[in-house]
Amino acid sequence: MKDSFPLVLITLFSFFIALYWFTDSQDESFKLPQKAKIDVVVELVELQTFTPIIESYGRVQARTRGQVVSQVRGEVTYVSPNLRSGGFFKKGELLIAIDKRDYQANVNVANAGYLDAKQKFLHEQALAKQAIADWYLDNQQPPSELVSRQPQLASAEAKLLSSQSALDKAKLNLQRTEIRAPYDGHTLKKQVSIGQVVAANAVLGEIYAIDALEIRLPLKNNDLNYVELPKIRLEQESANSAEPLAIVDIYSTLGQAEHWQAELIRTEGEIDQASQQLHVIVQIPEPFAQQHKNKRALKIGQYVNAKFNGIGIPNVAVVPLQALYQDKFVFLVKDENQLIQQEVEVAWRNNEVAVIKHGLQQKDVLVVTPLSSIDKNVLVNPYLADIAVHAKPEASAL
Repeated sequence: MKDSFPLVLITLFSFFIALYWFTDSQDESFKLPQKAKIDVVVELVELQTFTPIIESYGRVQARTRGQVVSQVRGEVTYVSPNLRSGGFFKKGELLIAIDKRDYQANVNVANAGYLDAKQKFLHEQALAKQAIADWYLDNQQPPSELVSRQPQLASAEAKLLSSQSALDKAKLNLQRTEIRAPYDGHTLKKQVSIGQVVAANAVLGEIYAIDALEIRLPLKNNDLNYVELPKIRLEQESANSAEPLAIVDIYSTLGQAEHWQAELIRTEGEIDQASQQLHVIVQIPEPFAQQHKNKRALKIGQYVNAKFNGIGIPNVAVVPLQALYQDKFVFLVKDENQLIQQEVEVAWRNNEVAVIKHGLQQKDVLVVTPLSSIDKNVLVNPYLADIAVHAKPEASAL
């Protein structure tokens, strides 16, 4: 019994030593963790009037475009060097000439027939007058039509009119042997050569007028409320008589970037069935004028971008797109740095910002740090957007 007593004392002593070491020497990592705050970047909401920049795209097209078509048959004797692809020409310039000898001969034949018919008509007029004079020598009553030779006079007059029409047609066909430019223009395509025999109504080339170019721009449905569109008025003489509604910046990334100023002039008469979007037409006046001589010339079919100012939206908040979630809510920091979810109404948006119409007030503290899944009532450490999150200077904390 006496031998076991020291063993018991040694066991108890070792137990108390181990208990003391366990309770006194454990570090803080063994304690229950406290709830940590999240560092977030914030902005102060400023209500303002925001003018959206409407962006679109389209392809350059000619306002006036047509084909050079022969109206008579014959051998081509002249083709203007300006009719080649890329050439410029002036209104009234001779583009194509067709051998006119046959048509000049037809004019001469028609003129001879006209002169003969005219002579017969004048002769018949003289006979009719003489017949009427002879009738009144022995009679007081007016002569009949047969006596006054009215049928013969009418026949001679009809032949004269017919010969006059034949002469006019022959002269017109002679004029048509020369095809002249209907406007100042630019050549897209030439389809004829000297010596070629062409038929009537043959297509010899394709041209367009250089007074203006047009671009067809689709508008997003969300942009329609903020674009001033032309109203249809029956009293307008033409669609182009209306004042331009917006100045549109047209720019191309083909080679060196070039900018052109266009005017929004009209909308199309129907919704595009494929995209279900409304298209507007913008016009670039005088694209080849002297003031554009240092720019790369626009080409038909060239892809261009467009942007212009829309209608201002008053009393709205403009926030970074990354601060908007599911197009319906944002995160705000409220009292005691508590994170809350706030529902909002979006008036307009693009790839960078969202314009909030309802849901935000002046000086609201908006979280712009992208957040994934966040528990309710989370506490945060907010820092202004122009201060680095990890720097954490005391003066920047809200």
